[in-house]
Amino acid sequence: MLKDLRFAIRLLLKSPGFAAAAIAAIALGIGANTTVLNLVKRERLVLMLEHFRAQHLDPISVSAFAGARSLTALLYRVSPHDFSTFGLVAVALGTIALLASYVPAARVMRADPMIAPSHNI
Repeated sequence: MLKDLRFAIRLLLKSPGFAAAAIAAIALGIGANTTVLNLVKRERLVLMLEHFRAQHLDPISVSAFAGARSLTALLYRVSPHDFSTFGLVAVALGTIALLASYVPAARVMRADPMIAPSHNI
């Protein structure tokens, strides 16, 4: 990765005008995109929350229901409200997340603290 970073810096230094224009265009695009999306989300969220409060509905429940309805086309032979399947998936993903956290931690705990900094484990 260090070689790639050096190579990228060397290419940018060869043509600084192009590098400056490319970096400015990327920064401007990211900034404009972020600003517009934040404004749209904020306005939609405010309107949606006002609508839900007027009807005495919980916005989280309604958004979860709408999200499940939008997944109908992507699901094969599973209802969007099949709680057993989604519960099983949630448990499976939670187990995977715990294992993904535990395995590196167990590996680090086995390492000798005096030797670990000098070796790449």
